[in-house]
Amino acid sequence: MTRNRYFKTAAYTILFIITAILFLIVFIKRSDSSVTQRYYKNTNNSCVILIHGILRTSNSMNDISKILSSKGFCVINFGYKSRKDSFEITAEKLHREIKNLPDNINSLNFVTHSMGALIARYYIDLYKPKNLKRIVMIAPPNRGSAWGKLLYKNFSLMRWIMGAAGAELAGGIEKTLGIPRCEFGIIAGGLNNNRGFNPFIPGDDDMTVAVSETPLEGMKDYILIEGQHSALLYQKIVIENIIHFLKNGIFIK
Repeated sequence: MTRNRYFKTAAYTILFIITAILFLIVFIKRSDSSVTQRYYKNTNNSCVILIHGILRTSNSMNDISKILSSKGFCVINFGYKSRKDSFEITAEKLHREIKNLPDNINSLNFVTHSMGALIARYYIDLYKPKNLKRIVMIAPPNRGSAWGKLLYKNFSLMRWIMGAAGAELAGGIEKTLGIPRCEFGIIAGGLNNNRGFNPFIPGDDDMTVAVSETPLEGMKDYILIEGQHSALLYQKIVIENIIHFLKNGIFIK
C-alpha cells in the first residue's frame, strides 16, 4: 500500500469513527426524551397505554398509536427517560399519567415493546391498577436478555449507554416481577429457524432478544412473526395482531 493510499484509508477510518461517535451521542440524547403523546378524541371507554423500550422514545410507537386511535381507542403513548430513570421512577410517572385519564375510561390495556413489558409488569405489581383488561407484549425479555447482559457486563461504554435501567436489566429484575392478572399475549420476533439474526444468541432471535426469552407463564396467546427487534413495530401484520388481541383476546391465526 502506498503512503498516500495509507493516509487516505486512515483519514476515512477516523472520519467514520468520529461520525459514529456523533451519531451515538445524538441517539442517546434523543433516548433521554420523555414526551408523552395523548389521543383522547372520538374514543370509546377503553384506553391503551403504549410503553417503548430502552434507548427508544415514544416516537417509536407512533405508527401503532395512530392506528389504535383511528380505531376508537383512547391512547397514551407514554414517554420516559429509558436509560436515566430507574424502574421505580418510571412506574411512578406512569401512575400519575394513568390517574389523569378521562373519567369515562373503564378498561385499561397495555401495548409494550422490549423492556416496556417489564416496566408494565413492574407498574402492575406496584400499583395494582383497576379495570386491567389486556396486554400485548412485543419482543419482551420476560426471561431476561442474555445479549443485553453480555454487553452490559463486558463493555463499560454499554454500561454508560444503558444507564440505570440497564443496570436493573443486567441484575435480573425480570425474576422479581409477578404475572399480570389479566389476559396477555406475546409477539416474538425472529427468523423462524434455529439460528436467528444474531450469531451470538443461541437459537432463534430478533437480533436483541432470543425467542426462548419471550414467553411468560399464563400467557393467553403467543405468536412468532419474522422480523427484527425494532422493525416489528412498523410491520402491518404486527399491528393487525395487536388490534385483534385487544379486541378479542387472541391473535390472528
